[in-house]
Amino acid sequence: DLRTQLNPYNYGYAYEVRVHEDGSYEAGKWYAVGRRSNELAYIMPDEKTMYLSDDGTNVVFQKFVADEARNFQSGTLYAAKFHQKTDGSRGGTFDIEWIDLGHATSAEIEAAARNLTFDDIMEVAEPAVDFRAGAGGPRPVCPEGFEAVNAGSAGLECLRVREGMETVASRLESRRYAAMLGATTELTKLEGITYDSKRHRLYAAVSSLTKGMEDEMSYGQPSFKYDLGGENDIKVTQNKCGCVYTMELDSAFTATKMTPLICGDPHSGTDEKNQCNLEEVANPDNVAYLDLFDLLLIAEDTKYHENNVLWAYDPSSGAKERILVAPMGAEVTSPYMYKAGGWGYIMAVAQHPYEYNQHIYDPSSTGKAGHVGVIGPIKLQQ
Repeated sequence: DLRTQLNPYNYGYAYEVRVHEDGSYEAGKWYAVGRRSNELAYIMPDEKTMYLSDDGTNVVFQKFVADEARNFQSGTLYAAKFHQKTDGSRGGTFDIEWIDLGHATSAEIEAAARNLTFDDIMEVAEPAVDFRAGAGGPRPVCPEGFEAVNAGSAGLECLRVREGMETVASRLESRRYAAMLGATTELTKLEGITYDSKRHRLYAAVSSLTKGMEDEMSYGQPSFKYDLGGENDIKVTQNKCGCVYTMELDSAFTATKMTPLICGDPHSGTDEKNQCNLEEVANPDNVAYLDLFDLLLIAEDTKYHENNVLWAYDPSSGAKERILVAPMGAEVTSPYMYKAGGWGYIMAVAQHPYEYNQHIYDPSSTGKAGHVGVIGPIKLQQ
């Protein structure tokens, strides 16, 4: 729908699929919710608040609040600004501020998406960099009236929203517009989100604490690439194995604080084929909270474990165990508990099994066809 300039990373919309009693279905885009590299759109119990993860480099955490319950075709979009409260040696602890990106309807945004290009919405100027010695290192220089941002994989940009295009920019360039208003666009691969109804909190998987999340570093080496033009709000020690974070919520389902729950370990318990500790998570991706069992499912998408794992984590004790090990080359996705007739079924997917080594382990595999399966049936307590 939209030609995107400069930023090659795929953008997309959140969708809804309505299933009718006769088995037919229809799908539709939630244009009002905005556009980013969506990994997951998680709707909270109030049926108005939706959290949106963003899978990529220098990405943003966003929240949408609908005007009416169960109708996400109109509402207000917000972007998170993180305020780091501790040093980043263990993933950091943060307060979360929400920046209002404005109200929109899907009808007005769809019309704009079908008729406008990026150049109709934003102006771009060539950035310069001041390399003169001083506290904090080099700084971006943009022409008057332009904002320096570093959002997505585009790096440093100088942008200005064209007159009257603020609402359109907030939805069709949600990540860039959020950065222009001061939101944090430094997260690396913000993946799965789930809600813990027992403790009234979110869990969010950040697959890799690298690049923009470091303090003017990239994988532990000096680099300004991912912070130049941004706010540099997040300054944590790089951890290529990633973390699952806990987010505290207020009574309106608004996230207010973020702290690490469980992190991978690149420093011990490793070997030639497993660069993250085998007894810890590595690059957490999708997550799902099972309310009946008080367990958090954590799926891996990693090259740092020879086999990717689906973990069952106990939030009360901190204990965890493997409940599924995927074929080599496969990531684990889509963990979920389905309930039917007093029984439960844990679903999981192994994507692209033997993708890089099918000639050795399974010559019949294409390396592209995934496996879908269930663990169960599990008798549920009445």
